[in-house]
Amino acid sequence: MDNHLNDHRDHEHQLPTENEELQEDPMVQIIDDETGETFDFFIGDEFEYNEQLYYVLVPAEEEPSIYVIGKVIFEDGESFIETLTDEENEIVYDEYDRILADYFSESE
Repeated sequence: MDNHLNDHRDHEHQLPTENEELQEDPMVQIIDDETGETFDFFIGDEFEYNEQLYYVLVPAEEEPSIYVIGKVIFEDGESFIETLTDEENEIVYDEYDRILADYFSESE
């Protein structure tokens, strides 16, 4: 994972509300609360692990092979992306790698 993306670990980012349909390749903008810097991401995939929804975010201006996984939090009819804690990071990325490995082994 690119180092500058780790800087967003403690920030939440607003997504469309639960009732809004996500369009194909929806984009979200993440704002670093400390620097005000903005980053554009496509929601490239989503998956559920331990009854928690996660989005796989692909930077709009970077290599397509780089991605960030964010936890989706629903609160008061709105949804937010929350970055993973250090404890969650390895577990959730390993789970997504397993999901991808299963998908590609089934498609062969």
